[in-house]
Amino acid sequence: MEEVIIYTRVSTDEQAEKGYSLRAQLERLHQYCSSNNLIITRHFQEDYSAKTFERPEFNKLLAYLKQNKNVRKVLFVKWDRFSRNAEGALTMIRLLKKMNVEAQAVDQYIDPSVPEQKMMLSIYLTAPEIENDRRSMNTLQGMRRAMSEGRWVSGAPIGYRNTRDDRNKPIIVPSNVAHLVQESFELYATGRFHIEEIRRMMNAKGMKCCRNNFWRMLHNTAYLGLITIKAHMNEPERIVRGLHPPLVDEELFYRVQERLNRHKKRQWDPLITLSEDFPLHGLMDCPRCGRKLRSSKSTSYSGKRHAYYHCSNGCKFRCRPDVAEEGLFKLLRDIELSAEWKDVLMKSYKQSRLKTQSELIQERKQYQERLNLAEELLLKIDEKFLLGDIDQDDYKRMKGAKKEEIEGLKAALAIQGNTPKPFRKEFELGIEILSNFSEIYKSASLRDKKVLLRSTFSENLVFENPNYRTPQNSLLIDVICGIRAKFEGFENKKTGLKTGFSSMVARRGIEPLFQE
Repeated sequence: MEEVIIYTRVSTDEQAEKGYSLRAQLERLHQYCSSNNLIITRHFQEDYSAKTFERPEFNKLLAYLKQNKNVRKVLFVKWDRFSRNAEGALTMIRLLKKMNVEAQAVDQYIDPSVPEQKMMLSIYLTAPEIENDRRSMNTLQGMRRAMSEGRWVSGAPIGYRNTRDDRNKPIIVPSNVAHLVQESFELYATGRFHIEEIRRMMNAKGMKCCRNNFWRMLHNTAYLGLITIKAHMNEPERIVRGLHPPLVDEELFYRVQERLNRHKKRQWDPLITLSEDFPLHGLMDCPRCGRKLRSSKSTSYSGKRHAYYHCSNGCKFRCRPDVAEEGLFKLLRDIELSAEWKDVLMKSYKQSRLKTQSELIQERKQYQERLNLAEELLLKIDEKFLLGDIDQDDYKRMKGAKKEEIEGLKAALAIQGNTPKPFRKEFELGIEILSNFSEIYKSASLRDKKVLLRSTFSENLVFENPNYRTPQNSLLIDVICGIRAKFEGFENKKTGLKTGFSSMVARRGIEPLFQE
């Protein structure tokens, strides 16, 4: 009696369909083997799609055939149980033939010795693939119709959950972490937090989001209540208003996009790594080779642990953190503004507002007019494409450029705000910080210290004991130097005070600008 293997398979969406149950397949195979005096040596049962042969149980079946050369047949009920991909099925049949194993469907028997039977085999293998393609096409069309109605048909974004409405149609509604999504946008828009720092804060509150998904979340227009329908065949990409409620308003969303566009590269940031032993970690470059200094501790002969900033490029530069901190305090004291200039700067601030409120309102009006015009041109581009006046490549290029312009204008309007807001309090706070920079830095937390240094210096510091230098001045340093240069030797006629600034001088053309 001949030994055979039987194989039964069903995919998740087929389990409820008549005639596809695993039990029905098993009964039919047992009946066939009993009638033809075949011995069943193994039964492999699978709940997996037949689009490819990357299936757990089928791989076990192949391994079993390699170890048991006496088995010459693999039986299944129909060819669609074997595969729903004609090309893949033919390749697998040839592989089994090389192993002297015959694949056979008991209800769609093919006699391999008859050449004309190969035509029937191609029909049996192609029919399931055509059925799959038709099913996929119908599913895609149904999903696109639902999306055009404003329904979210895929997995819900973070902050939403999938559910169904009273007509049993798919929809998404805010979940229990929706407020954390709103908070993420608000925190990132302030510019005070690194994106990874916000993610960790939200995860600690229960949001649970990986780095890539958090980055995508901040770009996702679904939080504006919109749904993007991707281009398909001759249909262009569209954006429709969704049925789900937005979690963030347009102004906040475009403020976030404007900041994300300035930081497109997701680079490592020293704010992510915080250590009390190395407060300047990630903020210092080697004075000899220019590479970023690392930080670590070494053990001396006495067994004590000593902390160092050091270079790993072979130039053997290193310095102790306390020496580097002492030099930094000296640098911060050097760039401080004398307290005697507080009144002088406040008077200068009041007299040097560059734009009046009416000018700012007029500027906002111009932005709005440009935005309206750009949106009208975008509609005309769509009309020309539908009429066949432009080809698909030109359409994609023109639409992409116009959409980028529209996003930029929306971001500019969002940043500018509805009405100009004075920042007298912020200016006074800035003057206070510049007058007491070193003491504020001393008392700040580790994270705030790094924020202050990153805000003050545009590039990493280079420490050459006992002094620091930077490859290029930041805007803040230029402004401070400009203030000193402008008021050098100035005498206040009312108070009789004279200034005594250091010899730091700004580059040509740099003058302090204050704007309300």
